[in-house]
Amino acid sequence: MKDFRRFLARPFLRNVVTMAGGAAGAQAITMVFAPIVTRLYGPEAFGVQGMFLSLVSILATVAALAYPIAIVLPSNASEARALMRLSMLVSVLIATGLTFVLMGLSGPIVEVLHYQAIEPFLFVLPLVVVLSAWLQVTEQWLIRQERFSALACVSIIQSLVVNVARAGLGLVSATASMLVAVTTLGFALNVGMNTAAGRKVDSSDRQGPVEKVSLARMAVEHRDFPFYRAPEMLLGAVSASLPILVLAGAFGPATAGFYALARSVLYLPVSLVGNSVAQVFYPRFNRQMQAGAPLLPLFLQAIGALALIGLPIFTAMAVLGPWAFSLAFGGEWVQAGHYARWLSLWLFFMLVNRPCIGVTSVLGMQRSFLVQGVLALALRFAGLWIGWRIFANDLWAVALFSAGGVIAAVLLVGLVAYRISRMENSRAGA
Repeated sequence: MKDFRRFLARPFLRNVVTMAGGAAGAQAITMVFAPIVTRLYGPEAFGVQGMFLSLVSILATVAALAYPIAIVLPSNASEARALMRLSMLVSVLIATGLTFVLMGLSGPIVEVLHYQAIEPFLFVLPLVVVLSAWLQVTEQWLIRQERFSALACVSIIQSLVVNVARAGLGLVSATASMLVAVTTLGFALNVGMNTAAGRKVDSSDRQGPVEKVSLARMAVEHRDFPFYRAPEMLLGAVSASLPILVLAGAFGPATAGFYALARSVLYLPVSLVGNSVAQVFYPRFNRQMQAGAPLLPLFLQAIGALALIGLPIFTAMAVLGPWAFSLAFGGEWVQAGHYARWLSLWLFFMLVNRPCIGVTSVLGMQRSFLVQGVLALALRFAGLWIGWRIFANDLWAVALFSAGGVIAAVLLVGLVAYRISRMENSRAGA
């Protein structure tokens, strides 16, 4: 018991447990409300919301040109704050440009993509894009301060408010418009709470005088992020959103709704454990790198632990998917369970490679990460296209898309491990 308590007292593990606890609480609230919400709104409304969120996720990745990810890296707090201001300014400029684009081209965009169902919500996109960018900024500031308990509390409160609003307002008007409105409210609430929590500055950021840092200098010094990381994030978001966008255009909004629900349920372990580990792992790996400490054992331990956690969860879903979805959400959602069987394979590997995301920034692998992102998009799109055009079957499209995701995830883990190994070998030789 003494050894067990000592193990739990380790800062890294304690922070992971804190983040995972917050994510678990937030997801538990979502799952409690899910049977109510799915019976109120139905597959088509969820499909429209999924299409809207897919566009948001694609645009949000480039809304601040990936500058928020750099906030953790500077040793100087003044430079970190300058990166925050730079990120917010960039997001406002990009959202303004998006507004003008939509004013002139919203009609042709809808016609080309066959997304008439979300045309009424297009002009909400710039607002949600700004909010999502500011959410990245505030989260990275709290991660820099290692305020993991604050992030956990915010996750739980935001989930409770959003789900209560979704269920309560659904009794009045169970429409896609209501889902989009509540989603926008959730982004705003999250940003506001993170901002309030971030005002408590860590003592390490109080050291030394506050310096005036040029935003232009920060933009140039961290130019790898807009040049390489932002395109990679855009490719990843497009790749993740492809099934909803393609399924909606080829088979209708209800099919997109089945996929959206299946992915949201199966993504729970990734957000609960994988993202929690990644958020804590990122600053620790950065410190280890700066101190010249061994990196490969830490990286492999994180990968192995996530694999052990995810294997039983995703195996159970691969076996019981249709039955579980029909029981939990109603008989009309059984197709989502069939999708879940194939998605479980891809999302298991997505869970395992979560630590790679932050590591690439620390190791300066932005260009390699971008190349890997291009390959991942090509593999996933090829799977979707074959399932849609050759087999003309939505289930085949989801299955082949998942297979492409597995290949891409395995390649990323191998690439990062190889880079760490080479770097440590060069250190030893020096």
